Amino acid sequence: MTILLLIALVGMVTVVGTVAIGGAMFGARTSRRRARALPPPKLEERDGTNLRVRDVVSHLDRDYLVIGRVRLTESGRTWYAYRLQDGVRLRWLRVAHGDEIEMHLADEVDGHNFHNEPPESLTHGLVTYKLLARGSARAVHTGSTGWDEATRVEWFHYAGPGDHVLFLDQWAGTCAAQAGKHVEAHHLEFLPGDLVEAEANG
Repeated sequence: MTILLLIALVGMVTVVGTVAIGGAMFGARTSRRRARALPPPKLEERDGTNLRVRDVVSHLDRDYLVIGRVRLTESGRTWYAYRLQDGVRLRWLRVAHGDEIEMHLADEVDGHNFHNEPPESLTHGLVTYKLLARGSARAVHTGSTGWDEATRVEWFHYAGPGDHVLFLDQWAGTCAAQAGKHVEAHHLEFLPGDLVEAEANG
């Protein structure tokens, strides 16, 4: 009698264990199916006014990594300066938007002497620029910008012949200068960093 009872108990434990294991495996398979069924997160489309650090900017078959961003605001107006890197080359993409988005691609100017009160006109690289606008803006920066101490920036926008532009930004005894040209939006491509990393990882 005792032997029969033990056999019955062992059989019950085996059945219950099998059901529990089967249920766990079914639950795991269901979770995996649900995970596969979930759509990938929707990436925000980039248009130059919402670039983030680690995004990629492509221009004339050359790719630049966004390594820093400065958001400038003045009197309700907002514009952006993005620091780009391709190897050892550093450039800036300046983006302003009003009725339409206006973009300039510029190179950093080293060894300049623009630290004093900027004049009405100046010459750099055989190009003469005239002061177009100036102001004082609040600066919020992320990533590697070189503007680490800049919270309030005195800015100066110069225009040269054709599409030539020059930007001066001053703060705390520092002056950053960039010279470049206007660039049409259709000559630029913006890729979210998450998408680039996903494609690189296969």
